[in-house]
Amino acid sequence: MPDVPLRLQLACAKRELALRICLYPHLVAHGTLLPRTAMRELAQMRAIIATLKGLVEAERGGEGQGEMFEARAGREAEEP
Repeated sequence: MPDVPLRLQLACAKRELALRICLYPHLVAHGTLLPRTAMRELAQMRAIIATLKGLVEAERGGEGQGEMFEARAGREAEEP
């Protein structure tokens, strides 16, 4: 697997979200994509971007961001 820096992954995810925001209304209008599916996909892409932003900040040593992200990840790991 290629080693792609997190900042480049984040930039790619942002471009992908922008593309989907432009494309999905046309797909919904033509009946090739359900509105609820479009909304779900956009929400998932936004979640990916938020996760990557947190990881980039943690890598940069953001003020408290790394600790916040680690605490959240730890809580999620504890949940069933």
